[in-house]
Amino acid sequence: MNAGLRAFHNMRFRWKLVLTYLVVILIPLLTLGLYSFHQSRLFLRMQAEQSLQATTLSMAENLNARLARYDEIVKSVVANPGFHRIFANRYLDLSVMSEDIRGILEPYFATVINLNPEIEQMSVYSQGLPEFGSYMMDLERVREEAWPDQAIAAKKTVWSFTPQSIELARAFPDLFVNKNTAVLYIRLNQAQVLGELGASNLERYGVVVADEKQRIVFANRNAPGIASPPAPERIATPRDGMANVDGTSYFIVRKPIALAGWTLTVYIPVERMARDAGAIVKATVVVVVICLLALLVLVWIFSRTLLKPIRHLNKKMMQVENGDLQVVAFSTAKDEIGELTNRFGRMLNRINELIRETYQNRITQKEAELKALQSQINPHFLYNTLSIIHWKAVMRDADDIGSIVNALSRFYRTALNKGSNVIPIRNEIDNIRSYLDIQLVMHDHSFDVSLAVDDRLYTCDMLNLVLQPIVENAIEHGIDLIAEGRGKLTIEGKLEGDTVVFDIADNGPGIAPALRDRLLTEQTEGYGLKNVHERIRLFFGEPYGITILSELGAGTRMRIRFPQYRHEPPETDWT
Repeated sequence: MNAGLRAFHNMRFRWKLVLTYLVVILIPLLTLGLYSFHQSRLFLRMQAEQSLQATTLSMAENLNARLARYDEIVKSVVANPGFHRIFANRYLDLSVMSEDIRGILEPYFATVINLNPEIEQMSVYSQGLPEFGSYMMDLERVREEAWPDQAIAAKKTVWSFTPQSIELARAFPDLFVNKNTAVLYIRLNQAQVLGELGASNLERYGVVVADEKQRIVFANRNAPGIASPPAPERIATPRDGMANVDGTSYFIVRKPIALAGWTLTVYIPVERMARDAGAIVKATVVVVVICLLALLVLVWIFSRTLLKPIRHLNKKMMQVENGDLQVVAFSTAKDEIGELTNRFGRMLNRINELIRETYQNRITQKEAELKALQSQINPHFLYNTLSIIHWKAVMRDADDIGSIVNALSRFYRTALNKGSNVIPIRNEIDNIRSYLDIQLVMHDHSFDVSLAVDDRLYTCDMLNLVLQPIVENAIEHGIDLIAEGRGKLTIEGKLEGDTVVFDIADNGPGIAPALRDRLLTEQTEGYGLKNVHERIRLFFGEPYGITILSELGAGTRMRIRFPQYRHEPPETDWT
């Protein structure tokens, strides 16, 4: 989840916009598509269920009507007075019986069979009468079968079946056959009777006809509409509605065939009930894809139109980032991006004004201060030095007069540095040595000096007149204020990584915290540290400058930090 949020956070704004549009579009679009598909599938299933119910009812009614026709044939035979007279007569003359059969029974049976070709056999099994062709049969032939006794006991038409045929049997009433048992038997071709149970529906549905003992009378075992039909016995068991048979869900409808005591079962796999759902899915997918493509085009156009001013503003900002502050940023648009562009343009104008009015003025001011400092280097100090020279010359012919003059000459020559504010560190150290020689003479060598500089610093340059004001402060505000003991001034120069560090320490009385906090931020009289600190930061950058480490009674340490720097003098045009 976090990785996904990070990836989204790092995306370009265009892709964020496109992805947001897609999410906002796809959620309702897919929800609507899925809901439409579900409702369509449900509607198709309801239609299929209603159609299956109607189909099953029609098939059951047709089958009932057909069986009723055969039952009417049976009833018409059993109730025929001519047949009663034949079966009730005790024929002593077979020729008379033959005439009755050929004149009454045979024409009737032949007509019925001719009108109903599915009747394979139509016979009367009687007791006590001789056999005559296939129409008159001895009851003893079928005594071992179940249907004669069932028909005699039932007093109605009895239905039975074999794998190839359907059998009807009904006993003639004893009242008309004079206590002689006679049973009408009709055998029907099962394929012709049941094989046409809605021929078109047999190709779509599975059909099973079972008797009251769940024995299968008929089943279209190879229904083309069902890939792998289950065993008929498995279908004959569940109730109406949804049922799972052998791992497949079926919708099952049952209708009774009351005349024969059978049950008609029609079933279909649930997945086929909404067979048109595939077309709906395709149509839904096509509509969704078309809508999505159209929306993507619109999103691309909108995002491109929206992002164009942002890219334009970003390009301007990159130019500014690369140092080009003369960029012109302006927009005529009245939206937030237009306002942002115009504000950025006004900000650039303001920055350029500040650079011209403030930054350049500060540089000019600092250069003027530096030149003023170089030109005046404390006249009081100069006068005192000249007085010493004069005093020495008057009092005695001392050898150190020449050295003082030389030190003073070296100091002025290094300090002025031909008008340049960048000087080699070696020259700055020589300047400090000259200055300290003069100060030691002025103070009668009343304090000690320790100067240690890393030789690696002599290859670098620095701003001139940085060390001298700090050394002067250390003497005037530190060593000169020592009440007892001998003063000591320590100057150390070292290299820490790529940073040059100078530490100037004295063992004077230290600086009060209130004054220490103001020395680098305010122009304090007699110190001049603020100018030196700002010159370093202005030239080298904010991280550099002076750090004051001082406590009352524990002396003062001034730390100066600036990067390693080598000044490249401008090329001289000799033409």
